[in-house]
Amino acid sequence: MSKADEMFEKLGYKKIQINNGFDNEIKYTRENKYSTDIIFDLRHNLIVFGREEGNKHAIITNALQAINEKVKELGWI
Repeated sequence: MSKADEMFEKLGYKKIQINNGFDNEIKYTRENKYSTDIIFDLRHNLIVFGREEGNKHAIITNALQAINEKVKELGWI
C-alpha cells in the first residue's frame, strides 16, 4: 500500500481502481452522503471531485501543484 493510500485510508476513504478499457482511474470514496469522492483520471491526468448524485469538478495537475505550494505558503501543511 502506498503512503497516499494509507493517508486516504486514515481519513476513512476506500480505494477503488477502475480499468475497463474506457475508464482508467483510481477513486477514493467514503460511506458518507456528504463526502466528496476524489478520482484520479489516469487517462487524462485529471483530478476529479464530486458526489455520486451531484456535479463533478476537475482540476489539472499543474493547478494542483500551485494549490499545494499555496497551502505550504499559508502554513496549512
